[in-house]
Amino acid sequence: MKTGFLLVKECLEHKHHPEVPERVVAIGERLEKCGLLSKLSSYDLHSNPIDVVTTLHTKEHAAAIEAIPGSGKAARFAVAGVLGAVKAVSEGKIKNAFCAIRPPGHHATNLCKEQGYCYYANTSVAARYAQSLGHKKVLIIDWDFHHGNGAEDFFYDDPTVFTFSTHHAGGYPFTGLPERIGEGAGKGFNMNCHLDVGAEDSDMINVWKTKLLPAMESFKPDFILISAGFDSRERDKLGCWNISDKGYFELTRLAMQMADKYCNGRIVSALEGGYNPIGVSRGAVAHIAALMNEPAIPDDFDPTPGELQPKDKPAMRFGWIFFPDGEAEKIASIEMRRSDNSLVYNLPVTNIKMNAVNTKLPSLEVGSYINRLIYKDGRTIESAFDYEQVFKG
Repeated sequence: MKTGFLLVKECLEHKHHPEVPERVVAIGERLEKCGLLSKLSSYDLHSNPIDVVTTLHTKEHAAAIEAIPGSGKAARFAVAGVLGAVKAVSEGKIKNAFCAIRPPGHHATNLCKEQGYCYYANTSVAARYAQSLGHKKVLIIDWDFHHGNGAEDFFYDDPTVFTFSTHHAGGYPFTGLPERIGEGAGKGFNMNCHLDVGAEDSDMINVWKTKLLPAMESFKPDFILISAGFDSRERDKLGCWNISDKGYFELTRLAMQMADKYCNGRIVSALEGGYNPIGVSRGAVAHIAALMNEPAIPDDFDPTPGELQPKDKPAMRFGWIFFPDGEAEKIASIEMRRSDNSLVYNLPVTNIKMNAVNTKLPSLEVGSYINRLIYKDGRTIESAFDYEQVFKG
């Protein structure tokens, strides 16, 4: 059997900076470039996803999301894509699947609005759906940089869904403390693993091997779902880890070993975060290649002409501006502006640490940008180093 793949075109109609359509388009383009797209199998969308959505979300939440122009439709098709994959894997039509969908879902609860770019809890809804198809125990793995608070909230007292999230607990949504292990009958079935800024492949693989794999020896899942967020990848806009494409390949191999051992290989993975389209495409293709049992990551991962490399331009994350080696010491001040071009302030560069400068704006408005760099020798560089431009590498 083949690995399933579906790029849901209706998901491209939704606009939400920096969660842009290019994130999923780039995945399809890179799969084709690598020669993998023709080896994948398509599958059908679920025809009535809202009926399944409301087995987990309230009807009020679903109605509120459906009423959002553009975004409501995209969210409905996104969850339909994941549900269709679960059905196809359950019926043995495909071996496993990756769903190139947007908007993501792992932050969504029942607040009747978008949360962290998320509208419906795609993988959590899929967990309930898998159970309705006879798969009683479901494992949800979340490797996004941000905590999968939606799955934790929905299943915190439920011993039939094991939620495992690796994340930075200091980032949005500021949840996911390790002591949160579930309650009541669900105690011990929620596992949060905080990883520090700069976490690498070995850090992620270590918590899988020392925490997740041992826990599965007693849980023994009947179905595995992956919330595949690639903001955990190196050079992402909104993440500060350094997981490599090889790391995702190895993590996927570990997930497949669990699936082969406990649930006849049943895995469905759905795109969550990841805000550098090129980085998302590379990480996702490494992940998909592993799902396909390819012997290695495709060998065309050299930089594409025109891609910016990490040390070519300043980059901004969580209010810190990271500069190429030695460049920060040459700059006297940085002019910051909002998306409407109004001046935020002129920041003197006085406190430099590890080639980075703190803008003292820990939560910059979406679209804020570096308007001008003023060098100590009098030079100035005027260029809108906004979030999109500085993270294309």
